[in-house]
Order: sequence, then C-alpha cells, then structure tokens
Amino acid sequence: MSKTTKIVIAVVAVFLLVCCGGGGLLVYGGFKGYKSASADIVGLGDGMVTAVCKDWDADELMKRGGAGIKQIPADELRGFLNVWKGEYGAYQSGKGAMTSLYTNSVNGRTTTTATYENEATFEKASGHIKLDLIKEGGEWKINRFNVTRR
Repeated sequence: MSKTTKIVIAVVAVFLLVCCGGGGLLVYGGFKGYKSASADIVGLGDGMVTAVCKDWDADELMKRGGAGIKQIPADELRGFLNVWKGEYGAYQSGKGAMTSLYTNSVNGRTTTTATYENEATFEKASGHIKLDLIKEGGEWKINRFNVTRR
C-alpha cells in the first residue's frame, strides 16, 4: 500500500470518527444547552409577564424594555396596556414556553434573541402572550410584547 493511500485512509477514518462519533456528542451537547436555555427563558418570561400583566404596568414594561419597546412613546404604550387591562383584566396564571432561540454573530457583534409565549388566564378572558426577547449588554430585555385572545 502506498504512502498516499495510507494518508487518504487515515484522513477518511478521522473524518468518519468526527462526523459519526463526535457529531452525536455535538448534537447531544447542543440539545442539553437548548433545554437549559429554555428553562432560563421560561423562568424569565414568567417573571416578566407577571410583573407587567398583573396590573398592566407600563413603567414595568418600559423598565424591562429593549430598543423595540423604548421606541414607542410612553403615552402610547400606556394606551395599549389600558386597552388590554379593560379587555382582559389582571393576569391570573399561565403556561409559558420558549418557542425560538437564535444567536447571530456579524463583524464580531453577537446578538441573541428568543421568543417566549404564554397561554394565559386573565380575570376576564383567556389570551396568548408573546414576548420577543433580546439580550442587550448581557441582560434580557423585552423587544416586542403582544397579547391576543385565545
């Protein structure tokens, strides 16, 4: 067997080991990381929803808001929350879930976003709460906030 053939066989063997053996570990590690992130996002989202929707507190939403929320004038934001307060009443309970998680790196700048959704029970009705979250300066912020009827 020639030296070139041995090198090719060795390269193929290493490739198969990494792709087939190591690839499984990589996928498993990614899955564990996703599950851990999901639990963190759900806990964070549950806390945000309770803080904002219990009394439909615009100041709380602005405090927890990212760039998407901060671009909405405060009086307009209060108007949205007052409409929802009248329609739904106070937040009672809900079941939250993380429905997406993305990390994007461009030119050395990393952006992480997640979507949290909650099937909520309010004082007057049931609804669906959706938070688009963004990690800004190491802290999760609400970038978009929406409530719809179920």
